[in-house]
Parts: sequence; structure tokens; C-alpha cells
Amino acid sequence: MKDVSKIPYFQNINMEYAYDPLTKVFNKEIIIGYIKHLIDDNATFTVCICDLDNFKEINDSKGHQIGDMVLQTISQKLSDELNDYGVIGRFGGDEFIFVIEDIVDYDSVWKINNKLCLTISGMTMPQWENVIDNNFTITVGVTRFPIDADDYDLLFENADRALYRGKNKGRNCFVIYNEALHANVKIKPSNKIFETEQLIDYIFTELSNPKKKFNLRFNDMLEFIAHYYTLDYITISDSERFYHINYKQGSNPVPKLIPVELFDEIGLNENTLVALNNRMHLEAASQRLQNYFVEQDINASVIVKCTTKTKKYAYLRVDLLRERVWTREEKIVFMTLAKLYVLYSEMEDK
Repeated sequence: MKDVSKIPYFQNINMEYAYDPLTKVFNKEIIIGYIKHLIDDNATFTVCICDLDNFKEINDSKGHQIGDMVLQTISQKLSDELNDYGVIGRFGGDEFIFVIEDIVDYDSVWKINNKLCLTISGMTMPQWENVIDNNFTITVGVTRFPIDADDYDLLFENADRALYRGKNKGRNCFVIYNEALHANVKIKPSNKIFETEQLIDYIFTELSNPKKKFNLRFNDMLEFIAHYYTLDYITISDSERFYHINYKQGSNPVPKLIPVELFDEIGLNENTLVALNNRMHLEAASQRLQNYFVEQDINASVIVKCTTKTKKYAYLRVDLLRERVWTREEKIVFMTLAKLYVLYSEMEDK
């Protein structure tokens, strides 16, 4: 990856907290901040949104430990291949963002992305040959500033359109945005990259739909959130009706409901949200809750308690089978979802 020590934006960053803990490339906050910095400076640059093809199948069939190793290896390979061209950040799950400053001419952008795609499709991992098929590919959506977009939102909308077009073409390719060809491409929400404010607006709009019953709206939203953040489990349990919704990814068993009094042992009687990056955090706080996590092989969790003035409350629980450093954005989204749940459930009861 490009040496960023001479780039002004990165000179003002605390690099200790700049990297994604799993893949060691830049985290979402840093790579998005860099893009916004370039736009503010009216710089010319190219943004590439990269999606690892069929990654969910790897997680489902081989488990998250193998999936994490695949992400680590591929992100390192992409970082090496970008070399002097640009920088790479992890947007989340199996999505990465490349930022290539000062290069926007079509031929150069084409050559760089073609090289990246060929490199990944030609990868072999001999150490895993008896564990997983060595057949990895990526799909990339490419857009250029200011040629294809003149603001942040449009830049990402057009990159999303190009990526979506690449997926529809059969994956294992890159698509450079072309207004004449791609301006009318319709993107499914699950394939769109949202900013935090946009994601919250989408959640509110979908949950406000009067044409769907309350439980159907939330089932759909939980499924969307689970896919969007690559979650293993997401559960909402209602303290009054003992009504709960479970969503599970892949072939994982449905998680057991945990007695709500155990949540107070980890501080939810005083705090609204507790985020656990790994279950070892529970060792001192609640041995009983840790036992539940060990039994279900849960390693990371966010638990949100939401109350209203009428004392109604609910717990939103998001679980992963692997360790995870939860971002501020994720916590905001989960908090919003929990609050909307109790709000709409109260309205439904009236």
C-alpha cells in the first residue's frame, strides 16, 4: 500500500487507531475521512468499492475462522498490489475501498483494476488446499472524482451502481462507471453502501411502512441488518410480552434467549448499551453470562436496553461467533433499532 506518511490527511491522524483489527488495512472511519478530505480539497482521485465474491459461502461452509483468514490474506494481497497507486480500507464484512489519488484517466484506471482482479483470481493458498477451494475472485465498482461525480453522495451512489452492475454480469470483474450505461441501474438496499445518517433514515422509513404488519416489518429489518453487517445472530426480546424475533445467518442454530437479569450484571441497569469485543470481558462481570456465550460459541456481542416513559423495555442482542471491535456507527444503528422497536410496539398495542 502507498506510503501515507507524506499525505497531509494522515499526518493529523492517530495511526494507533487507524487500522481495522482483523485485516490491518485502514478502518472505515479513516478511509471515509480521507475521501471527504480529498473532496474538500477538490482533488482528482478514483474510488473503487471491492466485494469478495461468494464470501458468505466460505463462512457458512468452512466457518468464520477460515473466513477471517481468507479476508486477512486477500486484503494483504490487495494492499501489496496497490503499492504506490493508492490506499485501501475495509468498509465492513467482505467489502473494501481503494482510493487512488491523482489517477483518473480511463486507461490507467482500467489497467490498475484489471491487475487487481487478475491477481486475486490467480491466488492460491497451498496451506489450505485440503480445507478450502483455491478459487477466489472479486468484483469492483469504480468511479472517478470529479469526472463521474462532483460530491460525496453521488460518488458512492455511482460506485454502488458500477459494483451492482458487475455482480449482475457474473462477478469476477470490474466496472468503471459510465453515466450513459449505469445511471439508471437500480440498487437493492442490501447491496448499497450507506453513510450512518442514510442508513438510519432507511431504517426509519422501512419501519414506518403502514402496509406491513409490525412483526413483518421487524423481521425484514433484522434480516437486512444481519446481512448488511455480516452478523451471525440478531435477537429482540420484549420484557412485557416475551415476544422475540431471532434471525440467524447460514446454518447456525437459533440462539437461546438469555435471562434478562443477567444483562444487569454487566451494567445495563445503569447503561443503555454494552459492547463486548470478546467474551473474555465477561470473566469478571458475569460468569453466568459468559457460560451462555461459551455454550453457544458466541465471542462478541452488543446488548442494548431500551426503555420508554411507560417503563416498557426491550433488549436488542447482536452476536458474532468471532471477536469484533464494534464501531461507533454500528452502536448508533443498533441503538436506533432498539428504540424504534419499543416505540412502534407501544403504538401497536394502543
